Amino acid sequence: MGRGQAQAGQLVRRRCRLLRQAAPILSRKQRAVHARFGAADGRANYRFEDLHSTSVSEDPRRRTMVSLRTDADSYTYRTPALFVQLYQTAFARKLEVNASLRHDHNNVYGDITTPRLNLLWHHTDRLSSRFAAGQGFRLPTSFFELEHAILGASAVDRTQAKAEKSDNLSYALNYEADSLAVTASLNRTRTRNLALFVDDTTGSGNFLLLPAPSDYTIDNVDVVGTWKATPADSITAGFERYWYRFNAADFQGSLFARPDWRATFALDHDAGRWDVNLRATLTGPQNLAKFYDYADSPRYNLDGTPKPDRSPSFWVVDFRASYQWTKAFSTYAGINNVFDYQQATKDSFLWVDGEGGLDVTHIWGTNIGRTFVVGGKFTF
Repeated sequence: MGRGQAQAGQLVRRRCRLLRQAAPILSRKQRAVHARFGAADGRANYRFEDLHSTSVSEDPRRRTMVSLRTDADSYTYRTPALFVQLYQTAFARKLEVNASLRHDHNNVYGDITTPRLNLLWHHTDRLSSRFAAGQGFRLPTSFFELEHAILGASAVDRTQAKAEKSDNLSYALNYEADSLAVTASLNRTRTRNLALFVDDTTGSGNFLLLPAPSDYTIDNVDVVGTWKATPADSITAGFERYWYRFNAADFQGSLFARPDWRATFALDHDAGRWDVNLRATLTGPQNLAKFYDYADSPRYNLDGTPKPDRSPSFWVVDFRASYQWTKAFSTYAGINNVFDYQQATKDSFLWVDGEGGLDVTHIWGTNIGRTFVVGGKFTF
């Protein structure tokens, strides 16, 4: 962690080296061959869970969180998968192509196939473009089954649930010189079948795990750059702008607010035995009325006043310093949230609906105040 900010500054370089990192790890002789003829990689894996224990937690002195029933908590979860990856260069190695295909077979959600394609074009030694397209997925599973006991329902019905899938498209332009590195990118992510946890205790008596009836799409542009001002000092700055497209009513309060934009700044000093890092993040306003669907479910404070439609912008500043005493041992100290910004001082997490129902999910900012961190690290 002592070099965390330095690593953050090097993120610009790493992002456009994704294709090289994705290529298989080969011997020197193999790399020489594959640089000319290409490379291929294939893997298979298998995941298995069979949870039916009678106790979630137990210590030598007493039993805690004991489940008196095991039939409601039990389930079996299997996911065998196959993965194939191809790497190829063309046009005198100006173009690098990395393509992969993954196929999973889950005993609950069935067959899921996710392709990915990455293209890296070297305009010059310092300028490159990266285009990426692909899909990802998430299986909404054990959290709901394991936690159902605290939800006041006899079971969670997931018969209508589907695997969440995302479609991703991005383009990045990268410039890298001796003391300056900059990356600008355009990105789109569309999520389908986002899992919703629906209270149907008055109907079926259960909670339902259902797919959202519409998609959730995020478009964003961002630029991040690092300038190495001196051999020991670097400055990083970044800006991200987001656009969200979704029908709030379709997600039934399952979304949390996200900012319109975010700016980040970092200073890193790494000289001799010292490594000092300072990071500041400015989070822009958030459209609370849209994300929390005020139109269909208005929110109020405990005194009856309406919740704000938008959140304010706010800063969070973190500081950390480390000292390398020996090759194997270092100490560090830091302050997270230096200026102790907390959402609760501006707007409570608590809210009530029109019928007086209370909840604690009105979230747009940090809820952890100023914290101090001191420690040591051994490296073997």
